[in-house]
Amino acid sequence: MKKKGSNPPPPDIANKPEPPPGPPPIGLTIKEQKMIRLGSKVKDVYSGIEGIAIGRTDWLYGCTRYGVETSEKKDGVPITIWFDEQRLSIVTEEKPKVSEDNTATSGGPKDDPSRNPDPVRRSRG
Repeated sequence: MKKKGSNPPPPDIANKPEPPPGPPPIGLTIKEQKMIRLGSKVKDVYSGIEGIAIGRTDWLYGCTRYGVETSEKKDGVPITIWFDEQRLSIVTEEKPKVSEDNTATSGGPKDDPSRNPDPVRRSRG
C-alpha cells in the first residue's frame, strides 16, 4: 500500500528552455520537430528505408503521411512509399530542386477535354 505523498513532485515545466529558432536539428523524430520540408532526405525509423520526401497528406482525423521516393526502381519507375509522420526522421534537410524553365508543362491546369458532339436523333416517319 502506498503512503500519501510518496510520489515524486512533477517536473518543473515553467523552467524548461525554449527551443532555438530555425529548422529542427537533424535526426529528430517528427514528434520532436514541426514539419518535414518536402525535398528533404528522410528515413523510416522502423524499416530503415531512406528516400526523398515528395508529398504530404493531411487526413480528416489528424493522420499526416509523407510520400517517400526511394532510390530503388521497379520497371524503371521510382518506388514511392507512404509513411505516417511519426515513423520518419530527417537525414538531411534540403530545399526542393525545382526547374526554373517555365516552358515545360508540369501537369497543372489544362483546358477542358474536348468531346464528340451528341448524336442527332432522326425522326421516324
